[in-house]
Amino acid sequence: MITALLSDTRAKIVLAKRLKDAQSEVKAIEVTLTELEKLLDAARQLAAAAEVCRDRLGAEMIAPVLAQTVAVAQEAQASRKRFAEGTSRRENLALSNTGRKAQAALKDLGERWQLYAQGQLAPYLELLRLVTYLPEVAASEHEIKQLVAQIRAQVTKPPQSAAQLAQFDGRLTELGRRLESVARLPDEVRSFLMNVVEGRATLADLTPPVRSWVEEGNRATAFSIKFV
Repeated sequence: MITALLSDTRAKIVLAKRLKDAQSEVKAIEVTLTELEKLLDAARQLAAAAEVCRDRLGAEMIAPVLAQTVAVAQEAQASRKRFAEGTSRRENLALSNTGRKAQAALKDLGERWQLYAQGQLAPYLELLRLVTYLPEVAASEHEIKQLVAQIRAQVTKPPQSAAQLAQFDGRLTELGRRLESVARLPDEVRSFLMNVVEGRATLADLTPPVRSWVEEGNRATAFSIKFV
């Protein structure tokens, strides 16, 4: 009877130890899953944005980001292998580190996209600064401001799909269309407008070509003369 009790007690102890080990493994799997979900979200954004931007940014500009993307994939694969083989069910620290690298790569890509996108937008903003008060531009001021705000929002984050990239291109094209009537300003007129915007224009700037341009399209109403 005592022998049977001892055997039963030993069996329960073994079972309890197995249960404890199983609970510990479940906990390890849970924390691993949490970090894996975070990594998956960052990795998907990185992969999608890199694929969309690679042709637009060019091989040299996108190369460092692609190298980081490959490193992230390799580390994730190594974690997967350890987990599958049972050598490590608790991969949360490794995956967290990999996730930080994915976020860093996504940030790097974002900065490179911003550099490119700002370069595309800059000529339009410079032109708009010169002509914003002209009648043909002022008439659609609200629409132009809204369009510029939408483009600036897209500048801050790399596109995640071909549709988003096409939308960025389309908005730039639309902005160019709205400014088309004043896009090809003669150098003399452009210089005059720059002086006006900066408050340095004088009567000497009203050369015959500039005066002729100002008198077209009722533009004269957009300017005034005052004492300095």
